Amino acid sequence: MPLPLPKIIGHRCSRGEGLYENTEESLRETIQHADGIEIDVVRSKDGALFFIHDTYFWGNHIEYELNSRLSEESIAQVHDRRISKMMSEEIKTLELIDGQPLLDLENFIFLIQTIKSDFIVNIELKSMNTYIPMAQAIKELIEKTPLRPHQFIFSSFNYVELKKGQERYPEFPLGILFEPSNTQRTEMYPWRNENVENYGTYTPYRHENLQDLNVQALTPQYICLNEFDLRPTVIDKIHETFPSLPILVWWYYKEAIPKENYQLINTLKLLHKKDQLSYITGIITDYPKAMKQELNKLWKENKWD
Repeated sequence: MPLPLPKIIGHRCSRGEGLYENTEESLRETIQHADGIEIDVVRSKDGALFFIHDTYFWGNHIEYELNSRLSEESIAQVHDRRISKMMSEEIKTLELIDGQPLLDLENFIFLIQTIKSDFIVNIELKSMNTYIPMAQAIKELIEKTPLRPHQFIFSSFNYVELKKGQERYPEFPLGILFEPSNTQRTEMYPWRNENVENYGTYTPYRHENLQDLNVQALTPQYICLNEFDLRPTVIDKIHETFPSLPILVWWYYKEAIPKENYQLINTLKLLHKKDQLSYITGIITDYPKAMKQELNKLWKENKWD
């Protein structure tokens, strides 16, 4: 019996195949060639939603880096402000490095209304108070189309935000995010709350961190791991706390499938031998089109046993 191929999900829509990330262009391309998207959502000062990855995590600290995404003219206009400090009308005048505007909620909703019934939309929350307005917009879309709630996964490193959203919109699946296990707890922008312990930190994957009260308060439908932690022993530990929980894995390489070692293929083979491959629901990659083509080819050649 042929093995099921994990869904191939475009990281920030597509950021490694000649298109700029989190844009209308990259979203259209990924809808056409992949099985899903992962996209980052932030909120303006007046509550409007835009899609951009505006921070960078270095393993020990977080940096705000909107300036690295924008054209020179827009950098001068922003002058080191954050998205959350700008009004929506001003944000709409900004240009990204490639000249495109920031993708806004209206255009995002327009584009995803055409996705297939098995297409996954993984929305990563990058600022406070984004879950509820984002979920409300998706709910209104679902009421007018054949799309279903299970296609929309809300994920975040901030488990308090996920809990608030799950209480309001329990129909949408949650994906809890962990940094690789070799990193440290690190304060992250903009999740800062001096009155709540661990409210604003990146949490590395460790078995004891699964017992965090904020994690335990959730009912996740997915766990999102970096490829660094994709091992049979880790999957066993996760399932001690969340039995049979499906996994989305972020696979970071400068190629879709590195030719020098085929680490992705070898990892999938190992999981297959351990009867764990079925838990891998999706692979999040910068190269969705190329990875889907290459994995499909290898799948058909039956190189898994």
